[in-house]
Amino acid sequence: RNLVTAKTSGPRGGERFRVVTYNILAEIYATQQQYPYCDFWALSWDYRFQNIMREIIDACPDVICMQEVQADHYETHLYNALSEAGFE
Repeated sequence: RNLVTAKTSGPRGGERFRVVTYNILAEIYATQQQYPYCDFWALSWDYRFQNIMREIIDACPDVICMQEVQADHYETHLYNALSEAGFE
């Protein structure tokens, strides 16, 4: 993905930080009925989880925002993976 960098208009030298945000599509909504044009394998949580984590790690964000996070996936997958990657 291309990262978007804000252009500053004031004096340089201030603190900088990177924010990423993802709508990760809760598995309960990732159905062939809802997304008939999408290949079945691309809707699987395991496939999407690996790609989400790769993108987050590659972006090296200071702040991560996620929408549509399924509670059990946060507890069983995301929390541990993000912790292991050094995020708090």
